Amino acid sequence: MPDDAFNLAEIYYIEAEKRLDIYLPLWTKEEGRRDLTLSLSGQRNNNQLTIEFNDLRVL
Repeated sequence: MPDDAFNLAEIYYIEAEKRLDIYLPLWTKEEGRRDLTLSLSGQRNNNQLTIEFNDLRVL
């Protein structure tokens, strides 16, 4: 992924669940930015950070 890839990520804070939802576009070395987006959720439970892979979407 290029250095600025994380600048293109969409991040939403879900207040009711104290969770971050992250949508990260993906690239390939050969073709550059693709039409794929990785969907993740992150939250802290008892001082432990958990990351969940939700989906891999084709846009």
